[in-house]
Amino acid sequence: MSFNLAQVDAAEVIGEGKAAGYQYIIEKDENEFIWSIGHDNNTLTLIENETNSENLERFRIIVNDLDILMFEVISYSIFLLIVVFGMFIFRKKLIGGIPILVITAFGLFAFYHTFNSALELNAMLKEAQYYYLLIM
Repeated sequence: MSFNLAQVDAAEVIGEGKAAGYQYIIEKDENEFIWSIGHDNNTLTLIENETNSENLERFRIIVNDLDILMFEVISYSIFLLIVVFGMFIFRKKLIGGIPILVITAFGLFAFYHTFNSALELNAMLKEAQYYYLLIM
């Protein structure tokens, strides 16, 4: 018994990312790029061309930035919680003077960066949704 095995050209994955429910996978197949983009359980596969290449690239950048911004929001929020809990734990020792100023400065720093990162994350989520719907 003999079998003829046909050579299957598999596309090579050259990029992928996932953040906040949005995801993309970029595959290169011979002379074209195949994109699989999605949000939650909805996915769409399309071939990059002149009309959609800029929107696909922008979507890729946004998904990568979303991942970084989510990490920033979580990190600053944890820092803020540590400062607040530390202030409550040591409040009797921190009455007046330099220690309360230092703790307040750390608290304001953490609050500002948490708030700022959360606003950026919200704007970036709206932008991701915009480009996702534009590509669909």
